[in-house]
Amino acid sequence: MKQGDKLRCLRTINNVYGQPLFLKNEIYDVLYVDTENVKVYVTLNHILYANEYAQYEIEWVGKNFKSI
Repeated sequence: MKQGDKLRCLRTINNVYGQPLFLKNEIYDVLYVDTENVKVYVTLNHILYANEYAQYEIEWVGKNFKSI
């Protein structure tokens, strides 16, 4: 997985307030891949409600998104 890859969301994923961040079957871009830690983290574009970009573990991304 690298910056610029496109991923299809496999299910709708909500934030802690129940608002959708990722919608099922929508396409999202990989904005950044952080390989400097023990675990690899990925930042994806998504629906923003504030300045809330977050990094997700690469395993979580693999379970919830499919590369296209």
